[in-house]
Amino acid sequence: MQFQFSFKHMDSSDSLRDYAERKVREKIDKFATKPTEAHMTFEVDKHVHTAHFNLAGGDGFNLRVEHSSGDMYGSI
Repeated sequence: MQFQFSFKHMDSSDSLRDYAERKVREKIDKFATKPTEAHMTFEVDKHVHTAHFNLAGGDGFNLRVEHSSGDMYGSI
C-alpha cells in the first residue's frame, strides 16, 4: 500500500503520519487483494481538526471518508 500525506494550515508531523498509516493498515491490509493507494490530508481550521482519507484500490473500488473533531488523533 502506498501512502501520500498532505498538511493544510499545520506543520507536518512524523508521529501523525506513523499513527495514521498504522491505523489504516490495521483495517485495510486484511481486505486488500490488489495494490492500493491511500491519500490522507490533515487540515486545521481554527479549532477544528479534520482528516480527509481517499483510498483507491487496484480492483476498482474507491473510498472517501472525512472526520472532524477537536483533536487530530481523534479525527483519524
